[in-house]
Parts: sequence; C-alpha cells; structure tokens
Amino acid sequence: MQLNQVPATENPQVEILVRIAGTLESGQRSQLEAAGMQIRGLMGEIIVGVIDLRQIPRIAELEFVRYIELSSPVYPHSSP
Repeated sequence: MQLNQVPATENPQVEILVRIAGTLESGQRSQLEAAGMQIRGLMGEIIVGVIDLRQIPRIAELEFVRYIELSSPVYPHSSP
C-alpha cells in the first residue's frame, strides 16, 4: 500500500509490526508514542501497534527502527 494513494481527507488507523534493534527501552517507547503509535504488544524485537497511516514515516525515521510492515490477520488452516 502506498501512502500517496490514500486520499488527503482520509487518515485510516492501521495495525503495524515494527522490528527494532535490540530490546525496547523506555525512551524508545516514548519516541514511538510521540510519533503517534499506540503500542499493543511486544515480542522480543517486534512491536505491534496501531497508528494513523500517514504517521508511519515518523516511525520510519527513528534510528532504532529496522523494519515496518502492515499487520495482516492470521487465519487457522482449514482442511478441505
């Protein structure tokens, strides 16, 4: 999904996964929250959170952020 394809009047909330370098420190958590991310969970170097789509570039600029991707739902495997 490209940010420039979202109409200027819209700013949808999206769930993202953020990979960081090392473990999340309190100062880094504050930076993520100041950039607009609502942290929902943490698993090692992966942070799950919700953010306005247009605020993602603010997260990407943080020095400790290594990778960002939109979260996708996981469905159980069903057999035919």
